[in-house]
Amino acid sequence: MLENATDSSSFNDLPVMADQEQRKKEYPIEMTEDERYLFDLNGFLIIRGVLSEEEVEEANRAIDRHSDEMVERSDDELRNAKVGSRFFGKGPGRMDLGRCLEWGETDSKVFKSILAHPRLVPIYHGILGKGYRMDHLPMVLAQNMGSEGFQLHGGTVDCTSGEYNPHLAYHYHHGTIRSALLGCNVILRDHNAGDGGFCIVPGSHKSNLKMPKGMVDGEKVRRDKKIYIRIMKLFVINQAAVMSSHGRKRKAKDLRTKPDIFLASHLSHI
Repeated sequence: MLENATDSSSFNDLPVMADQEQRKKEYPIEMTEDERYLFDLNGFLIIRGVLSEEEVEEANRAIDRHSDEMVERSDDELRNAKVGSRFFGKGPGRMDLGRCLEWGETDSKVFKSILAHPRLVPIYHGILGKGYRMDHLPMVLAQNMGSEGFQLHGGTVDCTSGEYNPHLAYHYHHGTIRSALLGCNVILRDHNAGDGGFCIVPGSHKSNLKMPKGMVDGEKVRRDKKIYIRIMKLFVINQAAVMSSHGRKRKAKDLRTKPDIFLASHLSHI
């Protein structure tokens, strides 16, 4: 079943600590058994409270200051969805914003913190092995109402071609978890019921078959389970899992001029 990234306790939703310093004291020094089990089971983790409310606001203000640098995917050929499919959208194209690590000390601070955050480093080590690098530059993604989603993509066995992909592969051997590529998505705006947003196919990192025709474009699986995202969540995603994003479907009352925004970063072993 295709699922929107979850706020459900059926996966893992780590509690928010009231004080940032207290949170730091309680950070685990290695990946917990709960995290290992849930990551192996589902192909992703959801970690709540990595960033404080102030840091989320700071990141959003930095994006606002650089919003004139956003590039819209205005041509049909640039949309990551099939024309006419439910992912294609009927409004403006998705907007991409790069260079968030090059905005200077103030504007880049929060974005750089994701690369070596004390809450996240034990997880990076537990999935990639000790010693990791940024695989490619992070990007801020913004979706206004009606913008396109992203057709399902990825998989240890590519969901479109059915071929084994060593660059995304997930393996578990003798108690050791290893992913060739790890994605970290930071949600910076609430995604409420009916808004669309990030979604993933749980367990697809261990699938051995390509998707049947129609599933990649969202046409064959329509009974999606609706689960919603709140800000201050960070997704650690096995890139061997099949994922996409639904285009934004409607505007939240308090975000009439604001797009949905999240940061996508990717790490791999050195």
